[in-house]
Amino acid sequence: MNLSYIEVLVKKRESTEVEFKISTGQLERGMETLCAFLNGDGGMVVFGVDDDGNIVGQQVADKTKRQIAECLRQFEPFPLVDIDYVAVEKDRYVVVLSVANNREKPYLYKGKAYRRSDTATIEVDQTELKRLILEGGN
Repeated sequence: MNLSYIEVLVKKRESTEVEFKISTGQLERGMETLCAFLNGDGGMVVFGVDDDGNIVGQQVADKTKRQIAECLRQFEPFPLVDIDYVAVEKDRYVVVLSVANNREKPYLYKGKAYRRSDTATIEVDQTELKRLILEGGN
């Protein structure tokens, strides 16, 4: 993954498979969305893009990487996540968390399941959770 790919992605805007967050200060909401992507067809959460679609990047320290790893440990089952740190300028990066469609559904983040509805991430209800369980068993 490189900056050119991020620029193309940003032009397409948020969707059922792409979510932008300004920074990992929004890590919790980003992880809920990642959970929704895991329960759907896959997708990516991109940290370092503002609401207007500007690539602003962020500093990435060891603490940032530890926080991401700690959040990933809150998933059940543990997901396979590709993590990319794409340089946008000196000492500023876009952090991209990507997941593929898979069959181990449902995924829970901190004990709750999420799904994507257009560009919104919502907690699933009991009926939807049952559907995810059945889908994961196929």
